[in-house]
Amino acid sequence: MKQCSRCRSVKPVEAFHKQAKSKDGLQYRCKACQADYMKTPKAKAVQAARAKTPAGKESLRKRQAKYRQTPEGKATASAYNAAYRQTPMGKEVHRKESAKYQQTEKGRRENAKRRATPEGKLKVEARWAVWRAIQSGKLKPAWWFACDERCGRAAQEYHHHRGYGKSAWLEVVPLCIPCHKAEHKLLQKLASNLARGLGFNNRSGPSEQDASVQA
Repeated sequence: MKQCSRCRSVKPVEAFHKQAKSKDGLQYRCKACQADYMKTPKAKAVQAARAKTPAGKESLRKRQAKYRQTPEGKATASAYNAAYRQTPMGKEVHRKESAKYQQTEKGRRENAKRRATPEGKLKVEARWAVWRAIQSGKLKPAWWFACDERCGRAAQEYHHHRGYGKSAWLEVVPLCIPCHKAEHKLLQKLASNLARGLGFNNRSGPSEQDASVQA
């Protein structure tokens, strides 16, 4: 049992936080009183000043690292990262990091492996067909148009909305990058649901006939 120096109540030792520098290894205030004290302007000022010291920064780093390993910390970090990636700054940071990763040895290996699949080969050929059409004047650049989803943004890329089969290489619609990504996610989800409904767990890649299912 221990008496709280603030409320003067005698409480079990479980009601006190640990404190290595005290004689009994416990704080002088009980947990409830300590929580009230930490809300005061004085406590906040002390914490802010302590956080600027090297020892305070290191202590904060360790506490944050420990918290991020907990289920609550992981969920909080995941929610924060998801929200941050939707901001203009978050999207720009993600784009730069993705471009940087693509230049690494691991990124190049993954790209080569992806392009070696039947679906990957069709995608590459379809994109080259669009590029050649633009160069020859058959197609205007995507930025010439507004986004086909009517989001109000200018288009930046062409979307093969009918798949990557050879007959549909030039059947494209202009989209902005956010709408293009959203369209791909939607089609991938539909294809995944369709595969599960048909009882397929793994798909080696779409043929030209079913390429329209996966965009």
